[in-house]
Amino acid sequence: MLLNTYAPPFKLVGGYFIAGIFFLALSIGAFFYADFEAISSLNTAGFLHIFFVGFVISIIIGALYQLTSVILEKPFFTVKGAILNLVIFCLSLLAMSYAMIFVEARILQLSAVFLFGALLFFGSTYALSFMGNQKRSFAAFALFISAIFLLVGITLGFCLVMILGGTLMLDFTMTLKFHVYFVLGFVFFVILGAASVLLPMFALAHDLKFTLSKASLACYILAGVLLAVDENLAIFAVAVAALLFIA
Repeated sequence: MLLNTYAPPFKLVGGYFIAGIFFLALSIGAFFYADFEAISSLNTAGFLHIFFVGFVISIIIGALYQLTSVILEKPFFTVKGAILNLVIFCLSLLAMSYAMIFVEARILQLSAVFLFGALLFFGSTYALSFMGNQKRSFAAFALFISAIFLLVGITLGFCLVMILGGTLMLDFTMTLKFHVYFVLGFVFFVILGAASVLLPMFALAHDLKFTLSKASLACYILAGVLLAVDENLAIFAVAVAALLFIA
């Protein structure tokens, strides 16, 4: 009933899924331009953005337009302008990935502004969907944390472009590490929150406790603190968080 009551337009959800499939196919060609011996190089970043942003995050955004309403039992904050935002997202990501792979600095800076704007639009409306939320659950909490991680992650990504352009003086390597941490955190917390609803539903299980899931969430947040101290400890904490979720 909830799937139908708060259902967004099919062309919006379907549009993100089609975009995801398109970028997945495109990533096959981009893979051959990547230099994995220099993982932080621009051409490698181009491939990674096509795959992770174009494929993974497109699918997640499409799913969130549907799942957020189901988990919160209230409509998504707004879907007005979302179709136009999808078009801007796809075109700007294409342009930015091209600029990264073929090192076109001016195109990179301009396309990054539009991509940041498109993701900021979704991230803001996603976060605002939790206003007035009466559904107190682990899933709702995990999704809310994911919204914060997305907004911080894309902001750090935009900061990286400004650092490359010489308009912002920050440590590029540390900013890159936290950009990856927050964007992966967005993906991880969406999976954590959605799984706590969908897995019991599919298993026909009731009254489950989410102690391990809560510990997993805490470990991933701890990894962010450790990242500022020791990268290896941070990676270990992320691995523990993943194992706790699997358990």
